[in-house]
Amino acid sequence: MEKMKAGFTGFVPKGADYFATLQTYAQIGYRACESGWGLLRSGIDPQEGMARIKEMGLRFLTVSTSVQGDRYPDIGELAEQAHRFDVDWVTIYHSSATSWRFADRPSLPDYDEAMREIEKMEKLAVELEKEGLLLQFHNHDQEFLTCYKGVPLFWHIAAKAEHVKFELDLGWVQYAGVDPAGLIAQLGDRINALHVKDYARGENYENKPARRVLVPRYTAPGTGMVDLEACLRAAYEAGVRWAIIEQDMQYHLTMEEAVRAAYYNMKETGFVE
Repeated sequence: MEKMKAGFTGFVPKGADYFATLQTYAQIGYRACESGWGLLRSGIDPQEGMARIKEMGLRFLTVSTSVQGDRYPDIGELAEQAHRFDVDWVTIYHSSATSWRFADRPSLPDYDEAMREIEKMEKLAVELEKEGLLLQFHNHDQEFLTCYKGVPLFWHIAAKAEHVKFELDLGWVQYAGVDPAGLIAQLGDRINALHVKDYARGENYENKPARRVLVPRYTAPGTGMVDLEACLRAAYEAGVRWAIIEQDMQYHLTMEEAVRAAYYNMKETGFVE
């Protein structure tokens, strides 16, 4: 089996040169920047920007969408966005339960609303498959902590949205009290990609629209509580292709230092090229 490739999301400091930053990360060994929205904000013609990205040996991986509440994307528009960035994935980054935790939603969804949302995920996944696109869901801790009829929301999604794959966020899984390596082994080919997030002992707070939210004390992947080698081994054995680092905030390292540390820590396991 081929080793996983390394990608990143975020890690472009405010005011930094977008393309110079990505060039540095490509030289370290990264092969993908998860989202192309930074390119749109760069002010450069998108076609010219895409050419520069490819010259670096990088690519983008996904566009994003939502099916919360009354929302449902226009399939044609979503396919056009994916074509613009030359990507094969569409990602749902937040469920309504996560929006309650991090955004301005006043309450958790009840059972009926949560199930309707899952039905829309499955419908969207099937429609996107016809366009040659894969739909994946990115978890936070809330999908494991929110239960309906005694079952965590995450497992309702896994059971009822059979065509939806997962971008498993290792840090949020462990922060919710679940073993991420064991979960990868359990889900197998339902895992499309990893968000390689880690956290150290201690906690932090983020000011979100609705409230001040308790969050992990993020740290560079491979330096905290998550068993990086076990997770990457399980992902490699499951045939996962991408290990995408994420760190919402830095403490003792700069963004570039964290990016370098994460890459070398992943490569040292032997499962990431």
